[in-house]
Amino acid sequence: RERERERERERERERERERERERERERERERERERERERERERERDSTVWCRNLTLNSCFLL
Repeated sequence: RERERERERERERERERERERERERERERERERERERERERERERDSTVWCRNLTLNSCFLL
C-alpha cells in the first residue's frame, strides 16, 4: 500500500510539472503575441510619419 501511495504522489507531481510546462508555454505564446502587436504598432507609426512627410497622393501608395 505504501508503494501504491508513493506512485500516486509521483504521478501527481508529474501532472503538476506538466501543468507548469503548459502554463510556461502559454506565457511564451502571450509574450510572442505582445511582441507582434508591438511590431505592428511600430509599422503603423512608421507609416504615419511617412504620410505626414509626403504629399497626400504619395501617402496612398504606402
